[in-house]
Amino acid sequence: MERVTGGKRKGLTPTPLAVFAVIAFLFQVTPSSATQAVQDTVPVAALEVVHRAAVPVEELIEERREQMKDLGEYMRALARFIKGSAGTRDHALSYTSGIMDLAEQIPALFPKGTGMEDGLGIETGARQRIWDDWHDFETLATLLSNEVDKLAAAVSAGAERSAVRQQFMQVGRKGCSGCHDDFRHKLRGTD
Repeated sequence: MERVTGGKRKGLTPTPLAVFAVIAFLFQVTPSSATQAVQDTVPVAALEVVHRAAVPVEELIEERREQMKDLGEYMRALARFIKGSAGTRDHALSYTSGIMDLAEQIPALFPKGTGMEDGLGIETGARQRIWDDWHDFETLATLLSNEVDKLAAAVSAGAERSAVRQQFMQVGRKGCSGCHDDFRHKLRGTD
């Protein structure tokens, strides 16, 4: 998926040795059986956790910021499409796909210990309530994805702009605002 902004992000790639060490420790496997053990038993989500654990917290927070900026860019691009000032239906479907992909990643972008109250010296914007009400946080990420899926269906079906606009507003109300109102500190210079 190409970013709407066209910019480049710093890659977050742990060393293969670090990943292997964590997997070997978790599954108590030998080097000769590690590959098969990973293929047989490690779900993709677990590998994502291993990946995140091997990334320095500052890089993880920066990645999270970039992902949220991308989500905002997709939303702004969709708004332009809905207003009729830019983009085609195919563009809009691409933007909704990008938002759904990012929405699925949101919980993994917020490991415990990366909030404003964690003494990192970084203004992350993440409230402690994220981890205190983790189930609600995950539910809102799922709700965002579900509402964007409805938006994609409306765009794909060629619905009237007013119907597409109405569903777009639901994405903002239920998905974006729902999370920002409850789980995000407003930082200076941010929306």
